[in-house]
Amino acid sequence: MPYIGCQLNKKLTKDQAYRIERRMGKSIELFEGINEEVLMVAVQDDTSMTFKGDAEVPMAFLDVRILSKALKDDQDFAIPAKDMMKIIEEEAGVPEENIYITFASVKNWGRKHGDLYML
Repeated sequence: MPYIGCQLNKKLTKDQAYRIERRMGKSIELFEGINEEVLMVAVQDDTSMTFKGDAEVPMAFLDVRILSKALKDDQDFAIPAKDMMKIIEEEAGVPEENIYITFASVKNWGRKHGDLYML
């Protein structure tokens, strides 16, 4: 049950946002055993943000959350991080050095599945 939130201070076209969403779906598959079928992606463009005190430079913040039991103990985050940052740079024109990314391992996650709510 992964989630990727992308906040950018740049205004995107619908096509740019769609390409980011689709490409993040492939990027999440760099984590062994995780696929796009249950991925939720949110792209929030034109967000009021500052980086180093400057609101004019292009910038992005990526928030990646993954169910902890889906991750291996020795999970390497470097490869997915590099890929996700490359997507934002290519699709939105935000330089990689202006992108921050966090990865959070979430222990409990709920969603409706059939008649049950799962945690």
